[in-house]
Amino acid sequence: MNVPEQAYKVGIALRKTENGNKFLKLFQDVKDQLSEFAFSQFTDLINNTYNIGFGKHFYGLNIALHIFQQNKDNPIFKEIVKEMFENKALLDLATVSENLGNELELTCTKIMHDEIVRNFGSSTQMISKLKRSLQDTQVQIQRTGIIEWVQFNREIILKRNIIKEFEDNRSKLIFTEENRELIKEISNGSDEENFLKKFMVFSDLHLYIKQLIFEAFMGWVTEVDEKECVSIRVKKFDELALISFKTYNNLIQRDSFIVRFKLDNSYRFGIIKRGNIKFNYDSEYIISRYTAKLFPINDTDYFRKG
Repeated sequence: MNVPEQAYKVGIALRKTENGNKFLKLFQDVKDQLSEFAFSQFTDLINNTYNIGFGKHFYGLNIALHIFQQNKDNPIFKEIVKEMFENKALLDLATVSENLGNELELTCTKIMHDEIVRNFGSSTQMISKLKRSLQDTQVQIQRTGIIEWVQFNREIILKRNIIKEFEDNRSKLIFTEENRELIKEISNGSDEENFLKKFMVFSDLHLYIKQLIFEAFMGWVTEVDEKECVSIRVKKFDELALISFKTYNNLIQRDSFIVRFKLDNSYRFGIIKRGNIKFNYDSEYIISRYTAKLFPINDTDYFRKG
């Protein structure tokens, strides 16, 4: 059992809530009413983590709209910006999305602490399946030892300048080589380096949980089955599995996107870092190559190690 597995179930269950239903209906209305080009540009920007930022979840819709608003005089986007801001369903969707974002932030704050999660955000309405999924997520987070680690290091996290230096200079994306190199550069000794690595995992996991819940809710989590892969290479990488694989399936090309990988009869969650497409002129097929980092199947006691 692991944290992402439980968070995925939260996203699925969230669809059944009143706000979840309202969001999905409005999103479909927007898809039906906007031109294909405008809707495509809108969803592409929501999924652009370099411009939106990873872990922005439901907030990504309003961030995308703000970016379009800033480009209202750009000849390329002028017409679709006008189309978007004249669409009542889209403006209503922005409001519901902001509310869901606030509720998700509040819920994840509770999940990452000792406070028992009894509902989603401040809502009094709770579906039993959602409540169970939220509490299962919280229990698994507690099993990793992350809450103990944060409480033990609370004063250091709040006061230490090196944390601010890391946060100010880190990549917007998660589990990146750039962030690991940054830690090596700013650390003074192995103890400080190990502390920052744990802090990075804590910070990245928090972002990942929120984004995973959102993408599971939207049905946007990319599914990969090892049976569909031409080849797979796996190696350990600081408790994460670094995996390279080739497939005839051309997956969605995004900056960094969440993957649910069926490997050895188990589902592993992770993030695909990069991909490229290779044309095979001796074959009718196109082979796509990807690199991903996958969470461990069992993340119990992760923060209690070392």
